Amino acid sequence: MGLTISIVVIAIIGIFMYLKVIQPMLSGKLTQGATEAYAEFNESRDRLLDEYYADRNRFGLFKQVIPDEQIVGIVNYAEPKKVGKSVAEGLKTSITGMKKVNVDMFYVILTDKNLHFIEFNGENSVDHTTFDLNEISDLTAGRVSAKDQMMGVDGSLVRLKFNYKENEYSYNAYKTMFGYPRFEPVKDVINGTWGVSYFHDAGNADRKTIMSKEGQIDALLKHSLYEGFTKGIADKFRINFPA
Repeated sequence: MGLTISIVVIAIIGIFMYLKVIQPMLSGKLTQGATEAYAEFNESRDRLLDEYYADRNRFGLFKQVIPDEQIVGIVNYAEPKKVGKSVAEGLKTSITGMKKVNVDMFYVILTDKNLHFIEFNGENSVDHTTFDLNEISDLTAGRVSAKDQMMGVDGSLVRLKFNYKENEYSYNAYKTMFGYPRFEPVKDVINGTWGVSYFHDAGNADRKTIMSKEGQIDALLKHSLYEGFTKGIADKFRINFPA
């Protein structure tokens, strides 16, 4: 339950960032800082992504696991149900009063060659499943009902189902890319309760940082990876990805 709540907290923060930062940018309601962030993002997206991929505290761990492939897009996916294994057992390190806390995070990464499902515990990739794009068939992307989600925001998950080498697979992917593999506990920027920060430097994960130029560029980069994932999946498998 603790892990599920942590994931939900991060998802809510991601949605908050979209509503408060990205959506106003796209609709033209820009502050001075947002205007500068959006301009720099549009002008230097590739350079900024290269910097993020070179930084172990941001996307660098992804490139460490899949160094020889071009990343097209990234989203998070919900923790798979583990038969015979409790959530408490699956949570390798819980949120405590410690300065640094590792929480399992799940990412689905689309590259030019493969679809990767990777579980991180802190800096370590503890589970990694790779599917060759050319051998995936009958892939569908459907809505996940609020009932099936158990906890979370209605419409925040998409069920990816596909066949691979005569086996069927199903994953619930979030419609966003939030956070890095390494997390630290931080007080929620909205109500002051303890949650998990998607910033590596938890000490700076406050409202001022989130709304700063750096924080807004960070949000735009994550959103662009979500868009790359959905467009890449839609183009490759000729499907409509749920909005």
